[in-house]
Amino acid sequence: MGLAAESKTSTFVLSAHGEMAARVRALDAAGTPLGPSSTWPPALRVALDICLNSTFPTAIYWGQDLILLYNDAWRAIPAEKHPWAFGRPAREVWSDIWHIVGPQLASVMQRGEGVALYDQMLPMLRGGAVCETYWDYSFTPIRDEHGAVLGVLNQGHETTGRVLSQRNRETELARFQALFEQAPIPTALLQGPEHVYAMANEAYLRLIGRRDILHKPVVEALPEIIEQGFGDVLDRAYRKGESYVARATPIMLRRDPMQPEEERVLDFVVQPLKDAAGGVIGVFVQAMDVTERARAEAALRASEHNLRKLNEHLETLVADRTSELSDAIKTLQALVNRMRTTLQTSFIFQGYVDPTGKLLEANAESLAAIEAQAEDVIGRYFWDTPWFTATPGMPAAVRQALMRVVRGEAFRSRVDIVLPGGVRTFDFSMRPVKDEQGEVIGIVAEAVDLTRLMQAEERLRQSQKMEAIGQLTGGIAHDFNNLLTGIIGSLDMMQRRVAQGHYDRLETYAKAALASANRAAALTHRLLAFARRQPLDPKPVDANALIGEMQDMLRRTLGERIRLNVLAAGALWLTRCDPNQLDSAILNLAINARDAMPNGGTITIETSNVEVRESDEVQVSPGEYVCIRVQDTGSGMSADVIAKAFDPFFTTKPLGQGTGLGLSMTYGFVRQSGGDITIKSTVGEGTDIRLYLPRFTGEPVRAEPSGAETGRYRTLGHRTVLVVEDDEVVRRLIVEMLAELGFAVIEARDGEAGMEALLSDRRIDLLITDVGLPKLNGRRMVELAKEHRPRLRTLYITGYAQADATMEDLGPRAALVTKPFPMEVLAQRIQEMMSS
Repeated sequence: MGLAAESKTSTFVLSAHGEMAARVRALDAAGTPLGPSSTWPPALRVALDICLNSTFPTAIYWGQDLILLYNDAWRAIPAEKHPWAFGRPAREVWSDIWHIVGPQLASVMQRGEGVALYDQMLPMLRGGAVCETYWDYSFTPIRDEHGAVLGVLNQGHETTGRVLSQRNRETELARFQALFEQAPIPTALLQGPEHVYAMANEAYLRLIGRRDILHKPVVEALPEIIEQGFGDVLDRAYRKGESYVARATPIMLRRDPMQPEEERVLDFVVQPLKDAAGGVIGVFVQAMDVTERARAEAALRASEHNLRKLNEHLETLVADRTSELSDAIKTLQALVNRMRTTLQTSFIFQGYVDPTGKLLEANAESLAAIEAQAEDVIGRYFWDTPWFTATPGMPAAVRQALMRVVRGEAFRSRVDIVLPGGVRTFDFSMRPVKDEQGEVIGIVAEAVDLTRLMQAEERLRQSQKMEAIGQLTGGIAHDFNNLLTGIIGSLDMMQRRVAQGHYDRLETYAKAALASANRAAALTHRLLAFARRQPLDPKPVDANALIGEMQDMLRRTLGERIRLNVLAAGALWLTRCDPNQLDSAILNLAINARDAMPNGGTITIETSNVEVRESDEVQVSPGEYVCIRVQDTGSGMSADVIAKAFDPFFTTKPLGQGTGLGLSMTYGFVRQSGGDITIKSTVGEGTDIRLYLPRFTGEPVRAEPSGAETGRYRTLGHRTVLVVEDDEVVRRLIVEMLAELGFAVIEARDGEAGMEALLSDRRIDLLITDVGLPKLNGRRMVELAKEHRPRLRTLYITGYAQADATMEDLGPRAALVTKPFPMEVLAQRIQEMMSS
């Protein structure tokens, strides 16, 4: 036993060696509470000899103060408290965990019964901080020869690493289990040769009609699948390890036990799951219900050639994405990998984020978009990844939205993102993943790329709009021919009278030519307004007067088979809106009514004052409104058609005869003007459409008198005007008019000649310039000359309606006149500019 003497006063000789044996020897000479070793009882000597000679972590707590003694293997347990802890009372050494081990030691000392504990959590003080630690240890009583308990023998070791590792594995499994259950793609796991359902997520259960399938073989759970031959596919996957991929496959499913079987079109894969040795342990099934897509594709294939190219593009895009899904699914090997691959197989951007905002998973599709590998982004905060950092303001917006999702809310928004390949538009969503207690344990982020689809829709929208413009211009070509005939005929008669020396009727012919020219200008402005290229702005409108001016054009457009009745209300209120857009809206409604009456009929356009109450069906605030009613005796519309009538591109007309934009544009204009539009229709009887526009109580805008009404121009004074115009006829007319006003005139036929005059020292009080000049355009010419003539007044003239968009912010010393214009209007504008 290593003891040299048997008496209580004999010298104690240790047989052990090492650091702690040396410290025991030092205790003998240090005068500790234990006293000299020669007085130590045999029980202590025996226990200490066993402790010091053991290679297992062992300690002794001795006496009522539980003085701590331990061997070399036990030194790591007190950590930084070693060697201070040696020879000290247990209460001092373990003050941080005394509330746990104190009662345990006291129980052993008092009751004399040992205890053994496993994975006991002890909050120990290490490195100045309290750490959660776990231990396997035992307390055994040390008795003397009479059976009295004198101390406690302690053996044990730390299990913190194993406990935390097990906890992390359980957390990981729970996280992926929740991800599997909430995955948007229907997924199931089959086991054994009978293909028994081991797992099936919510999406899968919805697909099959929520039948009770878990722990049942497929032949019992979904017998109709076996009847259609898919049992052979499952058998080959389990017995031979063969994968199976199917696209757009019709499958009959009995989703309701009270209803007959229903055909669904599915994209699906069957993938064998193998263990480390390569043996098949189960079959993984993942499906996507593409029934609606398949039906839409079938309908699109029936369309004409001008839409077929777009359909083919969309089908190719879906096929490519489906192929990527199939390729990704083939990489599944085990349970955790299968859950993680739920992200990888998707043809949309997907990722998984923990509740702190750090990215844990990202699928290959989303990584390819930012030209990155998984290790480049995993572990970073989601908002601080390359998907968002290149877009100003996006990181902060994503972080704020993610915080809402952490609280349990779902988030969805359409966003424009700057990626390495350019700006792309996404349908971006984030939804919480919750455990059984409803706590958010993660976030699934998804983004669907809408860029190509939106581009295709925009191209289609523009082509259909141009089709509508072509239909309109064809309808009014006859009006232009009549107007040109009036102009040319009047001028020809003036030439004949002058040649004959007869001047008595020249003024009559001149007025006739001017009236036809003004009507042609108004018709041009109306056509440009419909094409959205004429400058537009809201103003007080007399609907009766506007409809009256449209009647000739409407009758020509509607044709001889259509009878047009116009019922104008007396004392009709004014409304405030864009008259050009109202013009286009009425024209659109009239054309739609005409097309609904291929064999002829009657269109009635009626105006009235109405007071809308809260109980009315009109979706506007109660008040006074001007109502414009367009009624026809055509084929009418069903309730389903009425429900879709305002949708962009919706039309019941044959392909090539309608754009589907007319009613949509009219609806947008009326709503933006503070009004509403209603439709009442009966199939076979006709349609009644009413526009409600708010009443305007101000004064109407009065038209300015033309030159023909006011006679000669008023002389404005002796000043110098530079005229820059490339059209010789227009330039000569302006120069002659300026001469009548008393101006000195400098002429220039292009931008370079005008620039030369502006850079000279000649006096120039006003510049009149065309915008679309050859060599150097008018706006650029003025900008280059600004340094030489900073206070120059400038009047721009243009025949291009779209130039208005480029002529914003002209400044206080400039103005714009749009061709064609009466000379009196030009003279009045010049007078205003010279006197300001």
